[in-house]
Amino acid sequence: MQDTRPNRFTSSINRFFANLSNRTNLWLQNPWRRSSISLVSLLGGFYLANLLPSSIGMMGTAPKFNIAIATLLVVVVEGVSRIVYSQKGRNTITVDIINALKIGGTYSLFLDALHIVR
Repeated sequence: MQDTRPNRFTSSINRFFANLSNRTNLWLQNPWRRSSISLVSLLGGFYLANLLPSSIGMMGTAPKFNIAIATLLVVVVEGVSRIVYSQKGRNTITVDIINALKIGGTYSLFLDALHIVR
């Protein structure tokens, strides 16, 4: 292939993203950074799960969509669990972040259910 300006431009973009990916992976290998990102994901999942019932309830359409939303949440939780626990020995940061979001969301919905009962 000829060395033209568009080819040099695309190859420089590819090198940039490869270098960025390598630096990000090196940065995330630090256990403290990995733990802090997991904690932020856990709290983010807690917040998102608190936000979902509140915003649906404010729309005034909650009785219509309760079953659909519950079904969607069960499908998402089970799908994430399948992805996380099918990874035998491979524990990537992306899987950890998704799992922490799931755990935070499940915990939030559990606390909401206990709050309603009380």
